[in-house]
Amino acid sequence: RIVGKFGRRVAQNRASKLLVSWGRFRVFVLRKNRKIIAINKISSAFRMYKERESYRSVLACAIRLQCLGRRIVARERARKLRDPYWDKTFKELDVLHKEMLSQLDKAAGAKDFKAAANLEMKIAPLKEALELKRPLTRSVLESRISEVQALLDDAVARKDFQECAPLQDKLEELVKQRADLPTIEELKEAVRQAEEEVANAAARRDFTGAASAQAALDKANERLEEATGSEGEGAEEDSAPNRFQSRADLEGAIMEASKRIDDAIAKKEFNKATEYQTELDELEKIRPTLPSVEELEAKLNEAKSLMDEAIKKKNFKDADAL
Repeated sequence: RIVGKFGRRVAQNRASKLLVSWGRFRVFVLRKNRKIIAINKISSAFRMYKERESYRSVLACAIRLQCLGRRIVARERARKLRDPYWDKTFKELDVLHKEMLSQLDKAAGAKDFKAAANLEMKIAPLKEALELKRPLTRSVLESRISEVQALLDDAVARKDFQECAPLQDKLEELVKQRADLPTIEELKEAVRQAEEEVANAAARRDFTGAASAQAALDKANERLEEATGSEGEGAEEDSAPNRFQSRADLEGAIMEASKRIDDAIAKKEFNKATEYQTELDELEKIRPTLPSVEELEAKLNEAKSLMDEAIKKKNFKDADAL
């Protein structure tokens, strides 16, 4: 009996220890599983937050890029509506202007006045865009200086001194640009000097210097071609009769050119005197296209006398033509 009680107590103690150990292990496993589940939930939530933030950032960037793209497209469309020639260069506008002028001449020759009127409406904004994109050269600069000087003289004559101040500032700014805009002769001289430098460097077998001189020569040739192309078109327009509104304007320009020649000779600036003399010759060539009042009256009287003679001779066809 004593042995039986002792055996039961030992069995109970062992069973109780086993149960306590199992319970503790069970609690430990449950706590560990809870930690693992919590860690997984937290990491999943964090990854989801990071992905959501990344998606929102990409979405915002995509929307921003779309807005910028739409803005650029809308700006180009608006600019195209305001100025249909904004994306064309000066050379392209020059070619288009000449083509439209030839079409206008053909339409006028064919007496298609409706088409000629439409072409004139298109040529006006085209010419304005052409002038805005014309490269600033020395001749263009000199013409602008002459225009501003004429406006300034007119304002002084009218005693409108408030208008004189901005005109004088504009005139001074234009005069300052003369140093950066050489004449055609100066550009040709620069090209000639660059060619001599290239030849001398090649003769000395200084190929590094020859390469740099060749680059300078290419740049000089490019500037000369640009100035020649721009001033060639500008010279044609400047020599046209529509540059001057009347014979008085032409005579005033001739007097100004003569004065500049005298000033250049007095200062012994013979190169400038030669340029001014060329300009004076071009102006004098325009005189036949802008007759004076006396010349017009003489022509009118001559035509009247011829018409009277034709009427006396009963040559009514010639009289009608006169």
